[in-house]
Amino acid sequence: EASQACRTRNKLHQANESDRCARLALEAEVGLKWDRAAAFWQSRLVLPATRPEPKVWFDYAKFCMRAGRQEAAEEALREAKTLLSDRAHPPSVKGMIDVMLASVLLDRGRHEEA
Repeated sequence: EASQACRTRNKLHQANESDRCARLALEAEVGLKWDRAAAFWQSRLVLPATRPEPKVWFDYAKFCMRAGRQEAAEEALREAKTLLSDRAHPPSVKGMIDVMLASVLLDRGRHEEA
């Protein structure tokens, strides 16, 4: 019982930490502090509670596109696609990732892959 409560508390802490990282990243981005924003987004990616979540990688890819980091955006979207195959997700999530990946590939001049 105590062990379960401890695990639940840790998950909640990590979820709150994920939200905090996202908020701080957005604040840094608004201030045009791109490297600082990238550090917060990347911190969010390595949290155990959020690492396997496609949405976290999708959020990071959106940031990378706004920052002009197309290669990093492509890598993040490919990771999100890999994570999607691990469990069931709504088709709309897969569709958003596919469209965004095609957009990145087109932007990088890789029309055949898009």
